[in-house]
Amino acid sequence: MSPPPKSRFSLEILADADSVVLVRLVERIQSLVLIPLRLSAQWLPGERAWITPVITGADELGVETLAQRVAQFPTVHFAVWKREPSPSI
Repeated sequence: MSPPPKSRFSLEILADADSVVLVRLVERIQSLVLIPLRLSAQWLPGERAWITPVITGADELGVETLAQRVAQFPTVHFAVWKREPSPSI
């Protein structure tokens, strides 16, 4: 029997368009010993950035904690999380 698939979560973050936010985000993910699968960032008009990391290796409480900590970054306007659908093979 194969092991159960790990849960995948994504964060949706709206922040000021500042590359320091990306560095702090990756540092925070690493400090919580989470595994980033993908990280995308899109610079938006008005000096804003939409950042979406997809992570695995966490439970809902861990992802909620990450979202709360990221939302406290000075240049972040909001951070919310959601469960990603399991990939179909």
